[in-house]
Amino acid sequence: MADTMDVSGGTEGQLDALEKQRADFAIERARYEDKIARLERKVNWLKRSSIEYWLHAMVRWVLLLPDRMQLRFIRMNAIQMGNLRQYAPVEPVFDVFPKSEGDGPLPTLAIATPSYNQARYLPATVESILSQEGVEVDYFVQDGASTDGSAAYLKDSVTQGAKLRWASERDAGQADAINRGLSQCSGQIMAWINSDDTYAPGALRYVAEYFRDHPDVDVLYGHRLLVDADGKEIGRWVMPPHNDDALTYFDYVPQETLFWRREVWEKSGGIDTSFQFALDWELLLKFRKVGARIVRLPYFLACFRVHEAQKTSSQLVDTGKSEMLRLRGVDAEDEAFKKRFRKTWFYEMRAARMTWIRMKMGRRSENG
Repeated sequence: MADTMDVSGGTEGQLDALEKQRADFAIERARYEDKIARLERKVNWLKRSSIEYWLHAMVRWVLLLPDRMQLRFIRMNAIQMGNLRQYAPVEPVFDVFPKSEGDGPLPTLAIATPSYNQARYLPATVESILSQEGVEVDYFVQDGASTDGSAAYLKDSVTQGAKLRWASERDAGQADAINRGLSQCSGQIMAWINSDDTYAPGALRYVAEYFRDHPDVDVLYGHRLLVDADGKEIGRWVMPPHNDDALTYFDYVPQETLFWRREVWEKSGGIDTSFQFALDWELLLKFRKVGARIVRLPYFLACFRVHEAQKTSSQLVDTGKSEMLRLRGVDAEDEAFKKRFRKTWFYEMRAARMTWIRMKMGRRSENG
């Protein structure tokens, strides 16, 4: 990807900057580790003390103190879900994915990209897929008859030998374009990525290895790295481990990091083309309905590009709100729903923050 730093061929200055950034991360990790140790000692003391019946009866707030302490510490963390611009732009730093100890052939990937007038960002998306090594990808770009030169770029890429197929024709919206694109792809593991997002280097091979080594997993997702229009890193979202109940109330899964087996796609019936904003959430709810096992992987699998023209920002208030309420199947003024939503959100966000802290300490859990 042109906007990311090439460590292997970078200048000496770039390598020094990267080493400095890694050293800063190490210092931050040690600082958080010390804070975590002190907090854990206090929490353990409180939990032991709360066993006494008189403590329950006399001071109820003491029982909630461990959670309050964790929440206070969580709020000190600048890595916040929902915040699209967390710090000044820097060169992105990608995860180094673990090597698989399994053997055997890797499953093939079927990936589609819906695109419309995204010629500025489309090349980075295409390159992030075609540059992945060690995995076979059947890639199809479904362009919606763009007028900004997207079709010319795709045609030129194929002429130069790029391993992708494409079509440029009018469609009924993003959901229709995704269904069309994926219908053209063969592969055991499926995904789509929008034409302004990108995959992290090495992510596709890691995903294929994980599915091969974990035949009981049907769907997976990971953390989200935020980049600006120029491909510079501006934030990170650490996603909570999957929770079937929480998925009923909100969609916390970054679409660009979502992968699934073809079998659950066929059972679920694909994407409902009546959705234009919450189509990924609707698909996840279908996966849950057919009994798919969904896991969160503690790695940054892809980059979500933040720019003014993106659908997430422009359609959230009107189309997005109505579609999300439709999926929840509740009245927006339902007090019981609001109470359950707030409680679930609190515990899921706490899980996400604590996951981030453990990652900084070097402890990862593959199944979240």
